Amino acid sequence: APAIIMLLPVAIFGLKTSDIFFNILLGAINIVLIYDLLGRLASDPRYSRPISESLRRWLTLFFALGTVHWYLSALGSVLFNAQLLAVAGTILFIRETLTGRFNWTPGFWLGISFMARPTTIFAITFYVFIVMLQHRDWKTLVLKLLPTFTVLGIFVGITLIHNLLR
Repeated sequence: APAIIMLLPVAIFGLKTSDIFFNILLGAINIVLIYDLLGRLASDPRYSRPISESLRRWLTLFFALGTVHWYLSALGSVLFNAQLLAVAGTILFIRETLTGRFNWTPGFWLGISFMARPTTIFAITFYVFIVMLQHRDWKTLVLKLLPTFTVLGIFVGITLIHNLLR
């Protein structure tokens, strides 16, 4: 997945595209995504107690500087690109899951995350749990899960075909 995402910068800037710049940019985007996710959690009483703006900023700062995320963002390597992309995909997956729209978008973001780091596929249990909390009827439950699982299945299929061909 990182190679696919880096195709555009490489097409524009050529083979001298910097992994380090890509990591710094992706790391900065992840920090903004965490800040946004905390804001969404704080404003939804179904999932959280209210979080003050000050606490939201502190938690974002702790994520940015107090985790391995800072180190991964500062170095350029294929492994770190994949890990940063997996974090971005997982954050967006959680955000889309918590919006409650239950369409194809959570599957898309988890699929991106899965292509970067396959173990992130286990986050689908979070999605199933959230959907089950809101829909008790089995027919409705299956209809809500189907779009996400279909899109995620496409990503898993692409990954399986890719591994088979290499």
